[in-house]
Amino acid sequence: KLEKKFSDVIEVTAICENGEQAFAAVILHKPDLLFLDIGMPGTSGLEMLQVLRNANVQSKVIITTSHKETEHFRKAMHLSVVDYLLKPIMQEELETAVEKVMERMQKEQSNSDIEQLRNVFVKSIQYEFSCAVGKLFLKEEQIVYIKAEKNYSRIFMNNGASEMITESMKLLEDKLN
Repeated sequence: KLEKKFSDVIEVTAICENGEQAFAAVILHKPDLLFLDIGMPGTSGLEMLQVLRNANVQSKVIITTSHKETEHFRKAMHLSVVDYLLKPIMQEELETAVEKVMERMQKEQSNSDIEQLRNVFVKSIQYEFSCAVGKLFLKEEQIVYIKAEKNYSRIFMNNGASEMITESMKLLEDKLN
């Protein structure tokens, strides 16, 4: 039923019987969404999720379980699961959980797009500084660090050079974000 409702966004890539199979499938398929049961044979769903998080696997996870213990819920939330569904699971609950995953993924994609645009914009900005020889024009990525020297500042650049400029550190903080 879930595949029918979300046929345009969900494709089942593996159904596993235990944690070891699930771990191998996650490494192979790199899914966006995992459904894990806490009570899997061998490695539990929470143990597997801890291993995945330690390996920096960022798949979204929905826990489906009959375990009502607070400690399981807390550990699952600590491991950044999207939802924790208690069995028997109603179709509406499952659909709502998948919609949460989709919303998070859209938000993350939007944030990633904004960050990429920001990086392109920031890298293209050229700053103007007054110095003893006139004007110095630098892009942000050319600046390694800036050191205050009394009422002036010294800019150290990625080409190994440095230049004394006539602006104070306070003015530079405002200018350079």
